[in-house]
Amino acid sequence: LSLSLLHGRRLLSSGLALLLVQLLLLQYLTCTMAEGCCPLDWLYFSSSCYFFSKTALSWDNARDWCSDRNGHLVIMHTEEEWEFVTRHSMPTFYWIGLTDERTGKWEWVNQTPYVMNSRHWKPGQPDSWTGHGMGHGDEDCAHLHSDGRLNDLHCDSRMRFVCQSHSQRSS
Repeated sequence: LSLSLLHGRRLLSSGLALLLVQLLLLQYLTCTMAEGCCPLDWLYFSSSCYFFSKTALSWDNARDWCSDRNGHLVIMHTEEEWEFVTRHSMPTFYWIGLTDERTGKWEWVNQTPYVMNSRHWKPGQPDSWTGHGMGHGDEDCAHLHSDGRLNDLHCDSRMRFVCQSHSQRSS
């Protein structure tokens, strides 16, 4: 009986090894044939890879986390990008790569200007926390609210974040 079990175990191990080789080959071929590839747990859309974190960090720490992985906090220039990111972010809060901390004007993390679109913001936002009577301003970082619209918030607040990087080809 033990010899039979040993033989069965060897067959299972060799079958598992074969499946692993086939999976790696499939990943390679898919990446080579597709427009691009993204790291594990990143999503592909329109030549970019997107990572929706499960952990909460401050805006600065989230920016550094993305940078350490050859990316940046998400920058959304097209309505298609907004739609993709908000579809995957709702109903959770996520930092994005938008701030007015450096110049007092809203700009993307790569220092390109942000063109204000009030449809993307929650009503009355951005407000830099003025008129609330609850302390000073300095809400310099933007995040996606649970409804997919933007809100400004203190940058040291902790929340999930969205990273973006270029997709890779393995050919």
